Amino acid sequence: MNLDQVSPEQRAYLVERLTGRLNPRQHVPLRKRTDLGPAPLSFAQEGIWIATQLSPDVGAYNIAFRIALPDATELRRIKGALDHVVANHDILRTEFRIFSGSPIQNSRPVVHYEIADLRGNKPETITSRLQEATCLPFDVSRAPLFRCCVIGSEERPVLFFVVHHLLADGWSIGLIAHELQWHLFPGRLNGEASMFARQDIQYADFAAWQRARFDTNDFESSAQYWTKQLAGFPSVSTIPSDHTRPRLPTRSGNTKGFELDSDLRAALVRMTREEEISLFMLMLSVYYILLWRYSGQTDLVVGSFRLPSLSRA
Repeated sequence: MNLDQVSPEQRAYLVERLTGRLNPRQHVPLRKRTDLGPAPLSFAQEGIWIATQLSPDVGAYNIAFRIALPDATELRRIKGALDHVVANHDILRTEFRIFSGSPIQNSRPVVHYEIADLRGNKPETITSRLQEATCLPFDVSRAPLFRCCVIGSEERPVLFFVVHHLLADGWSIGLIAHELQWHLFPGRLNGEASMFARQDIQYADFAAWQRARFDTNDFESSAQYWTKQLAGFPSVSTIPSDHTRPRLPTRSGNTKGFELDSDLRAALVRMTREEEISLFMLMLSVYYILLWRYSGQTDLVVGSFRLPSLSRA
């Protein structure tokens, strides 16, 4: 944006934002909680927690991933490395309960878990066990909310890890994998040690900070605005389908991946720069257009997970 094109009103707004006079809540520093007892849930956790209460017998919020391990790693070493990771991150020892009518999260000092060794089993047995580990719902009131097993071979083991979405997401599971591998792989760099030391700020500190940050009239006015904007939106899309919509959700969806050729990707990136938007915003707009073409609806609501750190919106 060229600042010469900014109106006096916009310039005054920017000055107030930059100096912190317009909205002080955006400058509340993130600090460790002084009360180390139970903490509130973050807004993202609360949404997931509500969904799990509505469907407690469904493992829809289980995240499964695989972590490559060093060749011929003993099960004892794998357990010891994972113990370090679990000790470093309170969230991996956290359970969720109701207190005074509201959900709270509480980290236990120690959690007990086992790593099943499935190496040497028949392929069909391994497939069945992995399917069970992935789909079996967690009791979110009892930590730990993860389970794991070792698959592959003695020479090339792989850790299969399943964790509830209340504890992790697609980004943080990469951190778990990286930290576990750092503890196991030889030739570790000394300079990396500080990256995997226990951090003073834990996720519960962030959740409490987020709640306090939005405990203002600003948040109330924002909530009222979006409540008004979303009022009366269609609960069911009119997109034609080749299957009858089930009376209750089955959670048996799937993902479809595809690649864009290099010329099209370059054109999309060029458009985002010209329009000063993120690639996520552009692709979401394209998706809206596709839904409109199929349904004819001009009022469409799409749920998407937004991570500000990834510049999605």
